[in-house]
Amino acid sequence: MGPRLTPEELRKAKEHKKKEEEEMEQQLLEKRKQEIKTRIRLEQISSELNGLYQEIDKIYKKAPEEPISDLTVENVNNLIKDTKEIVKDDPYIDRVKEFVPAGDNPEYRDVIIVLRQLRQGLDRFKQIYFSHYENLSDLVAALEEEE
Repeated sequence: MGPRLTPEELRKAKEHKKKEEEEMEQQLLEKRKQEIKTRIRLEQISSELNGLYQEIDKIYKKAPEEPISDLTVENVNNLIKDTKEIVKDDPYIDRVKEFVPAGDNPEYRDVIIVLRQLRQGLDRFKQIYFSHYENLSDLVAALEEEE
């Protein structure tokens, strides 16, 4: 049996333990808030990506070899950046490069492949890290509960 603590030492040890527990609880709360914010951002990116994919797919079916517009290059590049910020350590997403906005723009067939890779990477990321949330309104509600 170890040495006995004085009442003062015991009180200090309890206070220290309580403080550590409060700090851990605060860290867990912050981590949860960050996860929810990341998931909300992920849903925003997914929504934009799916919409752009559908529109480009329609055009691709009619004219696959046509170059895309400068605006579309900019939008696709933004989605590539946004996806890479969220999805880390996915070798397929890591390989995706932004389109160079100078010179000839890429053809629809190239863009549709990249958009498909981004969609699949986001889906993999969701399945691995966020399978416990169902929809955006649940996420917003969870975030509001935490604050």
